[in-house]
Amino acid sequence: MQSLAQKSSQVEKISSFAVVFHVNICHKGTPIKMMVNDARLVTAYGDGIHHALHEKPASFMIDTQEMQGDLKVRIEGPNSVIKNTLERTNENRFKVTYVPVEVGFVNISIKWNGKDIANSPFKAAVTNPGMDVEGLR
Repeated sequence: MQSLAQKSSQVEKISSFAVVFHVNICHKGTPIKMMVNDARLVTAYGDGIHHALHEKPASFMIDTQEMQGDLKVRIEGPNSVIKNTLERTNENRFKVTYVPVEVGFVNISIKWNGKDIANSPFKAAVTNPGMDVEGLR
């Protein structure tokens, strides 16, 4: 059996703040690969993460980078929790849709395995149709 010093590991840099570790362990000639889940690797993007129109559906995407885990999304307005739907679009992407019921800002909390993803919580401006986002500041 190989000593720990003889086992190999490879570190792959994904971004300036996140690292994926691939650990290769040989046992009886069979390598075992293990990927460490890191909430910072999960990303959210799309218009609805930054801006939404009052009483109109808004949406954004979440990319889990092919990791297995538990995804939770909570959206809160100034005076209420906003219902959202989470739809799997493929193996590692989800579409989140919500309808804001108040003008102002909503806080969007996205957790992966109980931990905030990068930049979560997000703050999205909710405006009336025709109102400029600058009018909220």
